Amino acid sequence: MIVFLLSLVGIPPLGGFVGKFMQFADAIDAHFTWLAVVGIVNSVLSLAVYLRIVEPMYRQQDKTAAAQRSAWASPIAIVVLVTLAATIAIGLAAQPLLAWLG
Repeated sequence: MIVFLLSLVGIPPLGGFVGKFMQFADAIDAHFTWLAVVGIVNSVLSLAVYLRIVEPMYRQQDKTAAAQRSAWASPIAIVVLVTLAATIAIGLAAQPLLAWLG
């Protein structure tokens, strides 16, 4: 969950960084530098919001920890692992992927 939230903030080398980088670069190319600055400041502020989501996840009681360990045997764990791999892969292989799509 932390990786996905950091991707939303735009931390490299995750997939969200690629999207934000392209968005801010296009805003600067279109001479909307002020808009890119506002977007960057907003991304920094969103980090505080997302970290407030992460903090309670690690303050759980011990009785829920055993229930969570058994949850990793479910199909949801497969979905989480696949999306985690995709998020990191998109961030690391952004340039070849964009060249292939473009």
